Amino acid sequence: MITIALESQHHEIISEFHKQKITALQNIHSIFSLCHGKITNYALRTAHARYSQLTQEDPGRCHNAMSKRTGIPCKHRIAQLLKAGKRMEPEEFHPQWHLKVWLFFCPVSEKTTHEI
Repeated sequence: MITIALESQHHEIISEFHKQKITALQNIHSIFSLCHGKITNYALRTAHARYSQLTQEDPGRCHNAMSKRTGIPCKHRIAQLLKAGKRMEPEEFHPQWHLKVWLFFCPVSEKTTHEI
């Protein structure tokens, strides 16, 4: 009974992971190209919104508060990368925004299985 429930949960987690990875974001600036499939869509959309703010206004002084609070790079960091001609690396995002999945399956031994 427990094994069936765990297998079902495992399948749901894997399915969600693959949906997230397959769903490609469109109209995202190429500065984020190294992050596709590695960072959640929410975090990439948020970072892209911050990028969009750069064209509208001067980024001003950075207090790093936004990056510390959300774990998503601020518009100041994006501006630095653009100026240097570099791309955003996945490591710029807090690990909570990284797409991770641990694929493992531990068969349950009959000796350790207990009837409930």
